[in-house]
Amino acid sequence: MSFTETTLVVRGDIDSTAANCLATSVANAATDGKLFVQHDGAVIAGNSSGALNGLIKLTAAHTQPDGSLATLSSTEFLRSDIKNIKFSQPNAGTNQVITVGNIVASMNSIRLEAKNGVELYDVLGVTGKNATEIVANFAGRSDTERFKNVTMAVSGSDVAITVTPRGSDVVVTGDDALTVSVSGDNNGRLGQQSNVIDLETRAYISAGAYNQYEFPIVVPASATGTGLDYSIYTVEIEKSLPNRRKVNEVVRICIADDEGDSNLLEVLEEMFGSAVVDLTAPAAFTSVAFASDAEGTSASTYDVSDADAIFVSLAGSFASDAANGTIVLSSSGSEADVTINVAVDATTARVINTGVTADSYAASVTLTATATITDTSGNVSTAATDTAATVA
Repeated sequence: MSFTETTLVVRGDIDSTAANCLATSVANAATDGKLFVQHDGAVIAGNSSGALNGLIKLTAAHTQPDGSLATLSSTEFLRSDIKNIKFSQPNAGTNQVITVGNIVASMNSIRLEAKNGVELYDVLGVTGKNATEIVANFAGRSDTERFKNVTMAVSGSDVAITVTPRGSDVVVTGDDALTVSVSGDNNGRLGQQSNVIDLETRAYISAGAYNQYEFPIVVPASATGTGLDYSIYTVEIEKSLPNRRKVNEVVRICIADDEGDSNLLEVLEEMFGSAVVDLTAPAAFTSVAFASDAEGTSASTYDVSDADAIFVSLAGSFASDAANGTIVLSSSGSEADVTINVAVDATTARVINTGVTADSYAASVTLTATATITDTSGNVSTAATDTAATVA
């Protein structure tokens, strides 16, 4: 059995319609960051018209700093080869703390395993006669790129291991005498730039782009963008070959800044005949209105000279799958937009103190409050808006 990985980094916010979200050529894929799809060798340009029943090939292309074109493609596969499809929204994650105790005054062995939900891809053993020696040996390991999201520290007679989320689980085991306790969940940090770069690197190694034996290593530039996060659409494939051989491939389509734009996801679901992604937008707020106080007294103007406080009244209920609400205050002037997060509640109406006062704006500008609801799948509701004016 062989196993390969393919990571395709694309954008989901290039076109506002599903009819234009697939690339028309490899060059177009590189220019616009779109996914390039072929079906039985023919290009599926712009959109898919339904489930694909022939051989499917997925490609991403990116222009490198030297002007050359780097492409990465999946192998050709049939829908019947797909064993599983998963989808994840970006998640910054939280640190996990693992404490190894009952360290005895002789040789102790701790084993770190990194898993990605599909396979075990890295293992590291650390030994020492006490906590101090174990920590020192880990810090002095020859390859610090391995488990670089893990730190160790002495905590009394124990070893405290902190795991910074990086899109993989880290499992800690040890000698039978050792105790291991875990605080926190490290399943997060999916879709952050560092996580996607890791996935890119593994895919390029799988594709043979890195030469690991004494020759200069070819390092393709990352296709990720600073400040972007990525939803990840994962297709797990298993193809049967003669003599009972099998080929396994994991194809990850990392979609940048897809929030509020589900067109590419809709096309992927259609092509594969899948329904793993919740693409239904939540119900919107029924109304949004500017207010002058915490009681929700309606306001159409705010006095700049008096530094009037700006409140926003929101009507409508949050659905059970709502993650949060958002109010964006924008101005017809040159002032920057202000975003206010609204916590999910069980009421049908609430008044939000934006924390912004009228003297933050010039006189005679028009203020717009735009309110939306985002659900746990990242779908965004239609916007409810209201306007008000500032006066001197």
